[in-house]
Amino acid sequence: MRDIAGHVKYVLVAGDIVDGIGIYPNQASELVIRDVNKQYKLASKYIEQIPDYIEVIITPGNHDAPRKSSPSTCNIKCLSGNTSGVEKSSFIR
Repeated sequence: MRDIAGHVKYVLVAGDIVDGIGIYPNQASELVIRDVNKQYKLASKYIEQIPDYIEVIITPGNHDAPRKSSPSTCNIKCLSGNTSGVEKSSFIR
């Protein structure tokens, strides 16, 4: 397994980096982290653990703040307040 994992060049996150807030009725009662900024900070910490030689490609999903339907240019970098885990990430829409 380690040999195979050593050949990984890309990680694709195909949407829904976070659970979001208010996506559907009573969602808050199901969430462990009820603050979307804290959700992005946690996601950033996970991305930070991916080795630098692996390119991370992220496309936002319908639960994410920078989804296509939003005119916002904000992404996980500005929402998490932590850029160290996402500097190597590419964001596509």
